Amino acid sequence: MDISYKEIVGLGGCTMINLQSLVLDLPEDIKKYVLYGDFLRANKLIDVYEKRNITKALEERLEYERYVMKIIKNQYIYTFDEAVKMCSEKLKDFKEEELFKFIEDRLADFVYIDGKIMFYRRFLDTILAICPNIDSRLKENKNIEEAKRKKEFLKMLQGK
Repeated sequence: MDISYKEIVGLGGCTMINLQSLVLDLPEDIKKYVLYGDFLRANKLIDVYEKRNITKALEERLEYERYVMKIIKNQYIYTFDEAVKMCSEKLKDFKEEELFKFIEDRLADFVYIDGKIMFYRRFLDTILAICPNIDSRLKENKNIEEAKRKKEFLKMLQGK
């Protein structure tokens, strides 16, 4: 899911937000849950705060934080096991330890969500784009090769 300009400007369903409310720090208890990726508890705690008599600025800040957590959950979609499987399908002789190395080298973008490592939806594209010498380990994609052969065959038939 790519984030559209409309969602950024209109906050995807959030009411117009006063930018000054973003200067407000989150309440400490909510901030801890967000930092640890415990979005379920953070959202429950936001519900508790919203039932209290809080300022409009804090209300907007909490609404914005809820929106940010939603975006993160929608963008970081692969578990560790899914990421290993994806890498194994694309790279020859891929081992799980390599994914840890990609993380250490800041090549694989991840966050913790609800206690699990979750990888960014384009993490593998990033690795393939910036990791030196990774091209030599790419497995041949039969669909791409087949498409190339068909294209060549059609060119040949057309006399080009």
